[in-house]
Parts: sequence; C-alpha cells; structure tokens
Amino acid sequence: MSNSIEKKLYLMVLFSLLLFFIAPVQTVLAGEGVVELITDPPGAAVYVDGQLKAKATPVKVRLPSGLRRFELRKSGYRKLDFSLFLSGGVTLSKSMFLIPAGVIESGEDGPVLDFLKIKAPIRDSFETDKEYNDRVVISKQYRLEKLHRFNRMAGNPIFSAGKVSLLKEKYDIGSGRFPVNFEPRKWSLKVLKFKKSFLFVNRNMARKLFSAGDEHPVYISFADNGNVKDAFVISGTEKLYLMGVGRFKQLLPDMGFVAIQGSCFTMGSVRGAKNEKPEHEVCVDPYWIGKYEVTQGEWMKIMGKNPSRFRRGKNHPVERVTWNDAQKFIKKLNAKGGVKYRLPTEAEWEYANQGGQGGLYPWGDKKPVCQRKVNNGAKFDDDRVCNDTGTNYVGRYAANLFALHDMAGNVREWVQDYYGSDYYKKSKGLKNPTGPAAGKFRVMRGGSWSEPGSKLRSTLRSFAGPDFKADNLGFRLVMSPQ
Repeated sequence: MSNSIEKKLYLMVLFSLLLFFIAPVQTVLAGEGVVELITDPPGAAVYVDGQLKAKATPVKVRLPSGLRRFELRKSGYRKLDFSLFLSGGVTLSKSMFLIPAGVIESGEDGPVLDFLKIKAPIRDSFETDKEYNDRVVISKQYRLEKLHRFNRMAGNPIFSAGKVSLLKEKYDIGSGRFPVNFEPRKWSLKVLKFKKSFLFVNRNMARKLFSAGDEHPVYISFADNGNVKDAFVISGTEKLYLMGVGRFKQLLPDMGFVAIQGSCFTMGSVRGAKNEKPEHEVCVDPYWIGKYEVTQGEWMKIMGKNPSRFRRGKNHPVERVTWNDAQKFIKKLNAKGGVKYRLPTEAEWEYANQGGQGGLYPWGDKKPVCQRKVNNGAKFDDDRVCNDTGTNYVGRYAANLFALHDMAGNVREWVQDYYGSDYYKKSKGLKNPTGPAAGKFRVMRGGSWSEPGSKLRSTLRSFAGPDFKADNLGFRLVMSPQ
C-alpha cells in the first residue's frame, strides 16, 4: 500500500516538474519575437513570408515565433533573401550591406573577362619587330574595344574587389582623413596595386562609417581605356572614394585642408561698418577649407609663372592675383580630375575665420598687439608701428580654433561672392548663402601685412573688380573630394 502511495506521489512530482519546464517552452514557441533590421544604405522595404511588414529600414518588426523568410528590397540594389528563427520574447538584431544592382560579383581569381587579362601576345619567331609591335597594338585595341562594348551593354558596371577595414583610432578630425587597410582579392590587387589608402569624410560621416562596422565592401569601375576609373565604398546613398586610385590620383600634394563641420552662426557685426550690418543668422553645410593660403610654389606648379611681388620662397602666399586669375588656377586644378576646388563663399570664410567662437578676430575679442613673436595671430596695432614690409611664409601667424593659419595677416583673400552692400538684409536665415546673383565687384575678406589692426576683424568686408590685383591680396581654396 505504501509503495502505491509513494509511486503516485512520485508521478505527481514528475508531472509537476514537466509542467514547470514545458510551460515556458510552449510560451517561447507560441509567443512573439522581435527582429531589428539595419541596412547600409537604409530605406529597404521589409517583406516577411511574402507580406510587406515595413516600408523602410532601420526598423524593429514583431513577428510570431518560428522560422520566417525575409526579403529586403530597395530600388537600385539587389534583393536580399535570408531566413531567421524567432523565439517568443527574444529580440534579434541583424545588420547588412545592400549590394548595388550593377555590381558584378567576383571570386579570388576575378571576373572572367578578356579585357582584364592584360597580357601581350606571344611572339612568333618568324615575325619582325615591327610586325610584332603592330600586333601588340591591334591586340590592345581589340581588348579596349571589347571593354568599351561591355561597359556600354552592361551599363558601366562595378566590380566587387575586396573590402577595407577602418583604422578607427587614426581618424584625423582636422583634415577629414579616415585611413583604411585594403584587403583585396587576388585579381584586384594586380589591378589596383595598393593596400593602404584613406577616405575623405567629415566627422558625421565618419561616425556613420564607425557605426556601420569595421569592414566595408570595395567596388571598382573601369574607364574605356582599360584603366581603373574609380575605387570606392558605399555608405548610405554616398560613394566614398579611395584616395590615390583611378581619377583620384591627381591630388595636389602639400595642400592641407581642414574639415569644417556644418553649423548655423551669427554673420556680420553691430560693431562693424554699415555693410557688416545687420547681424543675422545663416547656416553652412560641412566643407573642407585650406589650412593655409595658396602658396607661390603651388601656383607655379599649375600656372608656370609667379606673379608675386614678394618672391621670398615657394611657401610664401601668392599675391598680385586677380579674382579672374584665381578662377583660371582653379579651372586647371579641377581639370586634373577627382577633387573639385573653388573659392569659399563669404559665409564659409567668415565662419572658418571665427573658429566657431564668433569673436572679433580669429583668436577672440582681444585687440591685436605689437608682438614680433606673433602669439595672437597678428603683429599689427592701430598705430601701424609694427607693420611688416611684406608677406611672411604661410603658417607664420598662429592657428585659430579650427587649426587654420593666417586668417588675419599675410594677405587679404578673394572669396567667390559678388559684392552687395545691402546683401545682409536679404540673407537672414539662408542656408549656404552665395551672395547676389550678379554685380560689378567681388568680395575680399581678411586683413593683410600692410594694414592696421582695425582691419583684421573677422567681419570686415572689402571689394574690388575681378581684374584688381595688389601685393597684399591672395586666396585660399575650398575642396570637395567627391
């Protein structure tokens, strides 16, 4: 009898334990799970088991537990298919790169395309040098024609070439350089012949790249002459080009640029002249501006002749250049391809000059004093007793908070805008103001070696005709890597 009771008790305990363990399992299997989907670029529609569940990523989707089939669709990109097993009460997170529709995938040995096999034909021992060389030319022409025809038919495709890993700890916030290690496939290493490069990205884009992951796919495209046209990664909707590759080989060396983050700021001054009023808020997008004024050496590298009066060395700012001269220099520079240069707008120049702090001078509100050591960025005073006798080498005057040198001193600087004495009344609240649509004069900003401290103010505006030149007038550049 006692054995029977013990047996019943044993079965009851065992049944209770089974219920204790089975009930949570049933809850997990019968409940709902959550999946967080993040794509680069964002904006992909999410289909689950053939049904539209979300119009755009990133998104969190709550779904019944079990095996679910996902499709991510975005115009211009390949459809991405995958399956996930969801458990009740569990959240899964998945990050993915979307592959552009025009990409041709390739393994280690590369796409099987004749135009990538850059091999000279085998020489016939019976042919002369001229006959062989003619055949080499014909072979190359045939290969390039095949490439041209392929590009035309395939819509200028891009090829998957490997990946880059971000060297996160080495991002240079001043220049906007984000160094990368290139991990190529065998065939792409033969074509690109490099393993290190860098991206030009502002701080916001650098953070996005950082968030998207350590590694990013690399794509390349070919020009019709068989050379690499571009090598790039894709983040969001932007192509970020690897510097020193393809059309981005032509970078003018030694021209340092500083990345300026976009911002809204107060332009003009109630303490200034009539054409500096009214004070008004404007906004500028991120941009890169020259750390120094364009030098005589840089000018001669592009233009051949030196127009400057003070020829004291290649690192002195170029002067005696008109606004039109600056445009010719920029046109020749841009013809080299890859990177676009221009003069800064008035708004970009003033924001850069103030270093984001809004002072009367690049270094703040302190009046310039007579100091030969140039501790505060200028060595002039209102009595003109400390004026120099010409330009100094670039970087002689201390940097402001944006690490920009010579924003007061050395030479005045041309900017892009037409001059309008009352333009500030019209530009209140504008984003990226570019000045009047037309005019007789162009704007000059900043003070020079020949002027008193009162003319070193950040908000001072002067103007002249586009053919005006002087030995205290030069310029610096804004650069757009893409």
